[in-house]
Parts: sequence; C-alpha cells; structure tokens
Amino acid sequence: DDIVRLRDHSQPGVVGRVCCVESENEGECHVYWLQPTDYDRMERIDDLEVVDRALLHSDTVRELAGSLRCGLVLASDIHVNLREIFSGTEHTHVNTRQLRHLQPFRTGTFVVQDGWLGRVDTW
Repeated sequence: DDIVRLRDHSQPGVVGRVCCVESENEGECHVYWLQPTDYDRMERIDDLEVVDRALLHSDTVRELAGSLRCGLVLASDIHVNLREIFSGTEHTHVNTRQLRHLQPFRTGTFVVQDGWLGRVDTW
C-alpha cells in the first residue's frame, strides 16, 4: 500500500492509503483518506505524492535512479513512531515486531475456517 497526500498541501497533515489503481479511469486511483471523518474517493494520480510505501516479499526494487543495483525483497523490518493515547508520550523508532493489534480482526478482513472463505462485516 502506498501512503499519499495531496501534492498542493491543501489539507496539511492528512494522508491516505491507496486502495487500488483503476484500469477503467486511467490516471486515477482509489484513496482512503485517514482523518477523523474517514472517507474515500477517486483521485488523479498526478495530484498525489507518495509519503510512504510498503515493500512486500518478492517485490522487485532498485536503488536510486542511475544505479545498477536491483533485487528482490526477501525480508523487511518496519519501525514506527508512536504517541500514547492518554499521556501523549512519544516513542520513536519502535520495531513493529514488538507490537500487536488490539483487535485481531478488522471490518473487511477475509477469514478462512474449515474450507469456507468469509469476510468480517462487524466486530
């Protein structure tokens, strides 16, 4: 998933997650905007800039432009900056392997049990 913001900075501090790039509407993508009143909409790709990008196993990557070094992602460590909800204390460079989800399933998560595929509607 790519994390993006509007290139014109009309909504400072607001970022969104790119869900998919539409093949029907070339040059547009579906963005879930992450803010107190979450919403989603189609955005022109040219109006967005990438803030962060997740690298997944087997993604083909290349160093900076002009470099000949390239390869496949075999493993990754993700570090995050956190702010505690109640105290406001900030922690930087926390390895996500030290964290766990408060809710193991989120709405929209696909689940499998005894050969049946389902999707979580509510939690």
